[in-house]
Amino acid sequence: MAHASPDLVIKPFPELTVHELYEVLKLRIDVFVLEQRCLYPEIDGKDPEAVHVLARQGKELVAYGRWYPSGDRVVLGRIATAARGRGRGWGKAVVAGALRAIGPKDVEVNAQTYLEEFYRNFGFIPQGEPVVEDGIPHIRMLRQKNHPLNPVS
Repeated sequence: MAHASPDLVIKPFPELTVHELYEVLKLRIDVFVLEQRCLYPEIDGKDPEAVHVLARQGKELVAYGRWYPSGDRVVLGRIATAARGRGRGWGKAVVAGALRAIGPKDVEVNAQTYLEEFYRNFGFIPQGEPVVEDGIPHIRMLRQKNHPLNPVS
């Protein structure tokens, strides 16, 4: 069954409304802290320098991601999909929208290892071996700036 693509809103931190910021933080905490039972500093100081991707179905925030500059590349992360929306392609829509907006730059992601294939489909290649971070296995992956801009579907 096909699912409607979410509407994407992409904006830098200063343009987020208080309501949007609240929704973003709630979704990230619900997914990364509560669902994954992982105590870590979710509010990490990177949000003010980041560009935020909010995916909506109607008025509801259903998925999210952000990216920020880091040297000669950007770091994509905090990709989260609301529990009720998993398997609908909403996380994929967030990553694809972010990569289109980022354009031809090297993009790094620190992926949970179970999502390695998901990110490979966008042209990310593992860099090194997996490491355990906050009790969860992660692998650093890189998508080079000369990769075709259209993600694999």
